[in-house]
Amino acid sequence: MPVFKRNNGTSVTGEVTLVVGNSLRLKLDGEPKTAATVAHFTLRSDLPDAVAIAQSPDERRREQSVTITANRTTASAVTIRAYHADGNAAANV
Repeated sequence: MPVFKRNNGTSVTGEVTLVVGNSLRLKLDGEPKTAATVAHFTLRSDLPDAVAIAQSPDERRREQSVTITANRTTASAVTIRAYHADGNAAANV
């Protein structure tokens, strides 16, 4: 299961509210290492024009940096899902 963490190592749980133009930078713990590579999660939003997601995977590490930026306001919450390397959904984050 994907785990978001702040720079100080504490987990981020629940909802996060971003104002248009603001960004949130987090660490995302990847999946267990298999063979010589790490299978990083891929994040996708159900409203990709509302939030931009920038990921910085490093194949040598499980952890990657993720930046989520609010691009526009929406009438409803935006759901971001993490996907395994095989394309199957891991969980809502």
